[in-house]
Amino acid sequence: MPKIARYQEIHEVIRKRIFDGDYPVNSNLPSEAMLCREFSASRFTVREALRRLQADGLAERKQGSCGKVIRADPTDVFVQSFETANELLRFALGSGYECLSSEAVNLSPGMLTKLDVKGGEEAERKWLLQRGLRLQGSGNDPIALIETYISPEFEDLWETMATRKPPFYVYLEKAKGVAVTNIEQEIQALTMPPDIYAALGKPSSNLSLRILRRYKYDQRTLLASFNWHLGEDNFIFLSKLKQKGQS
Repeated sequence: MPKIARYQEIHEVIRKRIFDGDYPVNSNLPSEAMLCREFSASRFTVREALRRLQADGLAERKQGSCGKVIRADPTDVFVQSFETANELLRFALGSGYECLSSEAVNLSPGMLTKLDVKGGEEAERKWLLQRGLRLQGSGNDPIALIETYISPEFEDLWETMATRKPPFYVYLEKAKGVAVTNIEQEIQALTMPPDIYAALGKPSSNLSLRILRRYKYDQRTLLASFNWHLGEDNFIFLSKLKQKGQS
């Protein structure tokens, strides 16, 4: 697994302590000097870790004083580069989910490319593949099939994934203290493969809008999902664009 920088390790440890409640909201973080001693790190390294906590929106810092925890929920601080991110997250939280299967799989060369896994240990080890239905309405009607691939980095959490519902990255962030720094999204209109078509109840049309999302940290894919949405009027992806310089 690629080695991460020392400030990133410290950043992850402190994030996890915040998520676990070791550093409650409105409490002060340890001083820079205390963190330097604990992690045997330079003041520059510790300051960069704290700067990233501030960029996350989890802590605030004032010159001459200890950092203060101001937030403990990653869903409140995550910022994505496309304008409809909040709408997508609310959609995920507001819909039901039924896990269909969960198994460890080897990634084919083609899948490694799709998930943007560069090689090394992460390419050689098995990933978790979980398939599930996104449900909506009083009848829990299936509206999408989700195929989620989870990195071997989280193998100790695989057994619990079947009990979770999307968005999965929120759970992984809290459990491990890692920070998903960006999401890459690809949207493609496709005819559903037979197994996807059958899992969605053989709808009247086999058209689908497939959305591939790669959740990344330090250029590494931690999690990726293929979201097969029913086509035609069942799913419309809306985004708003503004001309540069226009309000």
